[in-house]
Amino acid sequence: MQLFLVSHGQLAKGMKNSIEMISGKHDNLQDFSMSETDSPEIIRQRVEKAIEEHSGEEIILISDFPGGSINTCLTKLINERVFLISGMNIMMILELVLEQTNKNIQELIESGIRSAKNSIVLVKLNKEETHNNDIGDDFFD
Repeated sequence: MQLFLVSHGQLAKGMKNSIEMISGKHDNLQDFSMSETDSPEIIRQRVEKAIEEHSGEEIILISDFPGGSINTCLTKLINERVFLISGMNIMMILELVLEQTNKNIQELIESGIRSAKNSIVLVKLNKEETHNNDIGDDFFD
């Protein structure tokens, strides 16, 4: 199974770098970043070429956000072995690269999306904790 991260700007490249910093190098993880001089069609062609190089393998495309030009052009590549997830998230990608041998592709995708949703939280500090850590009241409400 291959994972292709596809984004506007350098998000995909940065995400791959972060994943590899946390969990090591992954030969099945590739990034495709659209520069200011690229068009979504050029990115689609690059991704399509990479898909052809991995014929016979299942491929998960992960775009940066739903409804964007990259996500829209990637929908043309979806088929029985190419899947598209929209909304790039580091916890989802970690789940996909670390758990891939334990699940079929559909279970893996569902598990990755669940991990992404569960990783988004509002972090609050307890006022008592701020006093215990010698952080001044004027810093927090």
